Amino acid sequence: ILSLILFLPLLGAALLAFVPQKKAGVAGGLALGTAVLDFLLSLTLLPGLSGGVGTFRFTEKAPWIPSFGINYFLGVDGISVFMVLLTTFLSIPIIWAAWSVRERARDFLILMLILETASLGTFLSLNLFLFYVFWELMLIPVYLLIVGWGGPARKAAALKFIVYSLFASLFLLLGLITLEVITAINLGRPILDLTVLSSLPLPFILQIWLFLAFGLAFAVKIPLFPFHAWMPGAYLEAPAPVTAALSGILSKAGIYGFLRFSFLLFPAAAVHFWPLLAGLGLAGMLYGAFVALTAKDTKRVVAFSSFSHVNLIVLGIFAFNLQGIEGGVLQMVNHGIIAVALFLLLGMAEERGWTRDLDRLGGLARQTPVFAGLFMLAALAALGLPGLNGFTGELLLLLGVFRTAPWLAVVAMLAVVLASAYAIRLLQGIFHGPAPADGGSRAMKDLRWKEVALLAPLFLLIVGIGWWPRPIPALSAAGARRTLQVVHRGVALQKGNILSMAVLPRPGGGAGRGAPKGEFPAGAQSKLFRTVEFQGGGPQ
Repeated sequence: ILSLILFLPLLGAALLAFVPQKKAGVAGGLALGTAVLDFLLSLTLLPGLSGGVGTFRFTEKAPWIPSFGINYFLGVDGISVFMVLLTTFLSIPIIWAAWSVRERARDFLILMLILETASLGTFLSLNLFLFYVFWELMLIPVYLLIVGWGGPARKAAALKFIVYSLFASLFLLLGLITLEVITAINLGRPILDLTVLSSLPLPFILQIWLFLAFGLAFAVKIPLFPFHAWMPGAYLEAPAPVTAALSGILSKAGIYGFLRFSFLLFPAAAVHFWPLLAGLGLAGMLYGAFVALTAKDTKRVVAFSSFSHVNLIVLGIFAFNLQGIEGGVLQMVNHGIIAVALFLLLGMAEERGWTRDLDRLGGLARQTPVFAGLFMLAALAALGLPGLNGFTGELLLLLGVFRTAPWLAVVAMLAVVLASAYAIRLLQGIFHGPAPADGGSRAMKDLRWKEVALLAPLFLLIVGIGWWPRPIPALSAAGARRTLQVVHRGVALQKGNILSMAVLPRPGGGAGRGAPKGEFPAGAQSKLFRTVEFQGGGPQ
């Protein structure tokens, strides 16, 4: 089933190649049908994970280049299954919106389906080389989509995106080769399967260097502050469906990389660097919020709002407790839905010829009530209004951060306040007040029924998850506990290096003596967690 889910979009892309370029309607129908079928197939994974198991399920493994430790190895757990569902679900409105592309629509849809397969591959791969193949494959369609269908400065934006991404991925490749060589020397054969590598106690100094190598690639993809220089150009110049995919799906690949690979392979290094990563996440939250608060380009406001929110997710997962990881998974789903809704709405407005300059907008609430209502609902979800899906994820993330470092959570609340300010500024500037005499949206028409139908599933989830978010944390809890077990076991094995760490977060989110049973493997609640006390009031 995993191979079918993974390669069905690629099969659809291959079939599209035989559709004449002029028959855009046929190409669009085939691409949309492929996306819908792939989503329905991915839903069949949920019953197999409903028992709360923390191990990988539906695994498929076949030798590929065994002499180099390279296998075709797929699997899902309670964490990755939601990334798969998010990708297959969001691909439906993104591909539907791509019908509006007037030039070479068939080629555009082919690249979007290839991008869907590449994204699914990063979430399904359990062999590091296979993961790297799909990780790099994501770059090709994005680059071609920006260059071929982007705005006036598309070439510069695409070049910056590809240079940043390839440079960072080079370190990921070097880290992968290092793991292959180290395992070959010490174990007699190269090993690149995640399930085996996560049980091997790598030396602490090696973990440090490999964490940095992997982490750079993940940080650029998110993007994490300050590795975001490619982001404004790519987000602003890319067509709306591509921007939606970048923010809604590809940014999650970087966060997932930290959660799945960095935490399981280099647990002691991950804990060692948590102050740095948490600090960068906090800085990104505040920086993104301040830029969104001052920007006059509506798409730039939404882009930096998205940037601020993904940095909050990084801050939350590096709290190393159940609330932080569960909140991170939930908020990745929520952020993807909200970001896609906002960017697609902006794309629909741009198709009607409106300007993105806030100073030339206003009064659209009376002129386009449906557009105004949907945009307001998505913006309120983005700022975390209770009753909408953004609230519960942010709450869990901030609770997780508070249990590890209360002062970080207090500062992070400032970004939440700023989110309210820039969201209200955006809504007021577009929809209320008089329309300027030279406004670029005076003749704008309201959404058509087809566009409302395209957006309807996104808004049903915005409201539905807001009122009933429980299934996502419930299914991801086992995977989160397993991740925490590996992290704390890895830290326990580094007793000789533990005193060089700045702070060891509380196991399971609480102090060592009160850590819930079942969150650690047998023997992991050793004297280390009960008696080692750090200077400066750190947790026990």
